[in-house]
Amino acid sequence: MRADAAELGLELPADAAQSLATVVSAIGNGLALNMLADPKLVPRELFGDFMALIFTALTQMAAGGEIADLALPTRKSRRKR
Repeated sequence: MRADAAELGLELPADAAQSLATVVSAIGNGLALNMLADPKLVPRELFGDFMALIFTALTQMAAGGEIADLALPTRKSRRKR
């Protein structure tokens, strides 16, 4: 994710890039399983469209100065709440 973001001139924080990569992988796996179960349910271009949406959103966040704030809480910090 960091390399793909860097191609767009974005620098993702390492922890956010790792979390985003995990989520994207899980979504891709889920879409693939759904496609196997019912090919008509999931258009082939859906995952690519989703990734384009993610990178468009990241680009807009960077333009607004919000990319530095992109960090997901760790499991430890969620337990403290």
